[in-house]
Amino acid sequence: MGTKIDVPEVGNINRLITETETSIRESEEMLFKSRKGVKNYLAGLNYTAQAPFTNCISALEVHRWLIVKEKAIFTCLN
Repeated sequence: MGTKIDVPEVGNINRLITETETSIRESEEMLFKSRKGVKNYLAGLNYTAQAPFTNCISALEVHRWLIVKEKAIFTCLN
């Protein structure tokens, strides 16, 4: 099919391995930071009032109730 694959020289293999390992490490760090950021964002959405209002309902729970309600309405309509 005419596909050509460049094979690196023997002296450059160690450099390429090091670059690849560095790239993998940076990607793993970015994934960890992204997951942590999403968790912090969701925790920020799930706010509750501070004391003395200890019996407050979280915003995520209210949204979940609204979704369940909408689902029940559309199920009945169908």
